[in-house]
Amino acid sequence: MTNPLNHTHIDRKNTPINLGGYNMASTTGVSVSAYNARTSQWVTFATITPSTTPYTDSDGTTWYSWGQTGVVLPQNSDYWRANAKNEPTIKIKSVTSATGAHYTFDAENSACVINTFLATGSGMDVINACRSSNAPVAEVSVPCGKSGEICCYNGSCNTGFSCSGGLCSPMTMPVPPPPPTNPGDPPPDPCTGAGSPCMMHPSGCANPNFQAKGTYQCKSQKLVCVVTQGTDYCAIAGGPVCGQAYGQPCGANNLCAPGMSCSYDSFSGKVICMNDAACSTPPGYCWNSNQLGVCAPSL
Repeated sequence: MTNPLNHTHIDRKNTPINLGGYNMASTTGVSVSAYNARTSQWVTFATITPSTTPYTDSDGTTWYSWGQTGVVLPQNSDYWRANAKNEPTIKIKSVTSATGAHYTFDAENSACVINTFLATGSGMDVINACRSSNAPVAEVSVPCGKSGEICCYNGSCNTGFSCSGGLCSPMTMPVPPPPPTNPGDPPPDPCTGAGSPCMMHPSGCANPNFQAKGTYQCKSQKLVCVVTQGTDYCAIAGGPVCGQAYGQPCGANNLCAPGMSCSYDSFSGKVICMNDAACSTPPGYCWNSNQLGVCAPSL
């Protein structure tokens, strides 16, 4: 299997990828499966028919290409586990009944595949020289922790960033007081910093530790942190139940922030707020935990 390579990164878990490789038989379908960590089973999520047009390499070995574009990997959390970098990671492999599991290759060693084939023209030479030590498995991960990336598995972000709504963003620094003025200088603009991000506890929210991300606005010649219900956080009729952040416990009286669902995470064994692409659009939609599996408009 040459697509995906082992240690491939994709932007999000639901980012479509291409599957592909070469098979020694044209009449045997290729089954692509993912590892379910909860059941310890490989589960097929794509079956692909190889091309009937053969390619014969320098050794006389006949190969048949196979592939499928725009494939979304299984989304259930049972298939995703943290790797050594705490990134959500899924394990996949391709198998045929004729030849068994296919070899895989590492993304960081892709030049070996190209250079060896250009030098010898032999598919077996490529396998012998370049196959991954992880073969027949290819691990696909989602980068986390940096600005704009998802929060890592423990809900953390890199130094200088905080987790909000399942994404990492720069930590909000308090607006510094205006510098002292000299007599005769024009008065400082009290609204300097309007439009910059801020964090605050929305009024009416029962949980005193709940913080929502908002924006500084100028009101009555003062900077005020403003958060908008249904966009920056979830609430029922204005409160007191307000949306929780990524990785936080949730339930009928503990909703999640926009773009997340209240789901069982087999990794932690808890029901927590997790990223859910179906809840991301249109903006302002919130998860209604009274209707598990349903994305409902914020109230």
